[in-house]
Amino acid sequence: MHAYKATDSPGLSSRIGEKCCVSVAAAIENVHQALKTRVNECTIDDVIGLCPNLTWNQVFLAIDHMSRTGQVQLKMDRARCYRVKVLPSSQFRQDPIPIVA
Repeated sequence: MHAYKATDSPGLSSRIGEKCCVSVAAAIENVHQALKTRVNECTIDDVIGLCPNLTWNQVFLAIDHMSRTGQVQLKMDRARCYRVKVLPSSQFRQDPIPIVA
C-alpha cells in the first residue's frame, strides 16, 4: 500500500511539474477510461497506478464524482481498503451532479 505524504499534495509535490493541469472533467474521463480496462474491481491505489498523469487528489476527486453520480461503486474490504467497481451505464443517475471546479 502506498504511504501518502504531504508532498503527495498537488500544491506541494515536487512532481507537479510532470503532471499537467488537467480539468476536472478530463480527470473524470481519464479515470473512467482507466477503470473500464479493468475486468473486476480494483483498489484506489490501483487506479492511481492506472492514471500516472493525474495526482492522487485528481483521482480521488474523479472517483468521488463518479460515485455520487452512480458510475462507480465503492466498497470497503476486510483489510479496510476501498475497492472501486465500474457500474453498467444503465445504472447511472439521470440527473448528474454538476462539476464544480
